[in-house]
Amino acid sequence: MKPKNAGISLIIALVTSFFLLGVTLEVLRLAGVSLERAQFLTRGNQVFYAAESGLEAAFFHHNARGQGVDFGSLDDAGNAQMISVLDDTISVEWTVDGRSASSDPSTGVLHEYETVQIPLFWDGAADPTEEINLIDIENNHLEVMFDTPSTDILLPGGVDRVMVTWELKKIEKDAGENIKEITTFVPTSTAVEDPCEGSFPVGHSFFCASDLNAGNKSFQSTDALPGKVLPGEVETDLLDFYDAISGYEYVLTLRSVGGLDAASGVDKIQSLHFSVDTVTAQGDLPLPEYQAKARVSTGDFQKTIAVTIPERAVMGVFDSVIFD
Repeated sequence: MKPKNAGISLIIALVTSFFLLGVTLEVLRLAGVSLERAQFLTRGNQVFYAAESGLEAAFFHHNARGQGVDFGSLDDAGNAQMISVLDDTISVEWTVDGRSASSDPSTGVLHEYETVQIPLFWDGAADPTEEINLIDIENNHLEVMFDTPSTDILLPGGVDRVMVTWELKKIEKDAGENIKEITTFVPTSTAVEDPCEGSFPVGHSFFCASDLNAGNKSFQSTDALPGKVLPGEVETDLLDFYDAISGYEYVLTLRSVGGLDAASGVDKIQSLHFSVDTVTAQGDLPLPEYQAKARVSTGDFQKTIAVTIPERAVMGVFDSVIFD
């Protein structure tokens, strides 16, 4: 008769128990990880849609108020706008920045065959709860400058050509703020057949290729630039047209009308840089694009989304942004 080894059964039982315990612990760990990931996913979705809601609020109020609106800053504590959400553990702030600082010009770029419009009046309300407070550059003069391009612009066959034309629209209102008359100043040249003949801005008030190639070119509303007033094509100059005292509302339009071909014949010039500034006194101006920001805070987590959007001449629909 063979002797029984009682220790083998005990060892097998212990090994089996430890194995099952290990499996159980691993299952519990994986379940905990899955639960944590599900919570993170839920929280991530909440933050995503909360940030989107903040940006949509910024778009809505920008479109309702128009170009040049400026509602707070995320950098200044308590200066941003808030929206309410059902989860009180989530804070959603948003801002719109559509104006230059009072000490800085309104700057931008003009791409090939692009049009940029800058109203010289804007809603100065500090937040959406305030009534519309229309501000303009009354008692102030204007300067428009184009920088020298990164490389010379091509002159086909050595013939100069107009690169940028512009217009200044003047809106006159009656005492009831109803539009009474709209007139528009457009640039011209002293030569009928050659819009680039003579020197800028005396001989012509367009920005021609040779003008820009020679260096920065600018004009001020105090200059006697040659032009016509529409309707009627009445010949005048900018000095006579622009009235800084009477409180008219003005809209400046810049338009690229020439191909941005480089003189080297190899590359295209990406864009022309411009600036619009006040002359008599420093003041802020609407920008050709605005920045909308949204910041979401929950617990120790914080996420900020910022988008920069070119302004449109006419606002008819909401802006939209595709998120990654």
